[in-house]
Amino acid sequence: MADGQAVSTANVLAFVREAAVAAGESPADFDSRSLRIGGATDLYHLFGPQEAERIIAARGRWCSMIHQIYTRLSATSMLAVSSVMADATGVDLEAFRHGYVMPAIVRTRRS
Repeated sequence: MADGQAVSTANVLAFVREAAVAAGESPADFDSRSLRIGGATDLYHLFGPQEAERIIAARGRWCSMIHQIYTRLSATSMLAVSSVMADATGVDLEAFRHGYVMPAIVRTRRS
C-alpha cells in the first residue's frame, strides 16, 4: 500500500470489485481469488503449460501442486481443441476391433 502497510484480502477484494464495476460486470461475481485464476490462466496461455506451471508455483511460493487449481483453459483454447477433434481421422477402438465395446466408467462424486 502507498502508506507502507501490507495489502490485505479486503484491499484486494475492494480493488477487484471496483474493477468489475468499471468493466461493466457485476461485482458480486468476483472476489479476491479472481486474480489468482485469471493470472494463472493468462500465464498458461502466454508461456505454455510447463513454463507457466513453474512461474505460477514460484510466484505463489507454493511447494505443492495447488497452483494447478487456479489454471483454467480459455474458451479460445477449448474451441481450438474441439476443432482439431472434429477434423480427426482414423478408426476408433470399437470399429478397429470387431465386437469390442469400450466399457462405461461410472464415477461417483465425493461429498
